[in-house]
Amino acid sequence: MVKECNFTNRDIQEQCSQVQKGLGVFANADIGKGTVVEVCPTLGFSRKSISAADSAGVGSSIRLEDYVYEFPGESSHLRDDRMLYLPLGFGSLYNHSEKPNLRYSIERTVDGEHVVMVVKTTEDVAADENSN
Repeated sequence: MVKECNFTNRDIQEQCSQVQKGLGVFANADIGKGTVVEVCPTLGFSRKSISAADSAGVGSSIRLEDYVYEFPGESSHLRDDRMLYLPLGFGSLYNHSEKPNLRYSIERTVDGEHVVMVVKTTEDVAADENSN
């Protein structure tokens, strides 16, 4: 569980990604392996509301379901009733790679009140490197 919610890190920034179309997150400085890069607050939505929003955006190439996460172990007798969480901050900008240098986990804060995405390096990340 996350004890503190320090949502900003000056060692990362968003900018245009040459690897993938759109934005990505890049290191401003060297970041060591095992460093928490960001703790992203999240907004919770029902699966049904995400599906409805995606259906309303017919013709759009952006779908919310591509940016939301389930909380592991969250139980519901109906899969459609589970909550999905949209990470804020840079949470939706981290690119995906076959060889990622970051790992994320979806966790509750110690008080149990909030769900956050914790992003941590899995290896050393050099300045100006795409964090993915």
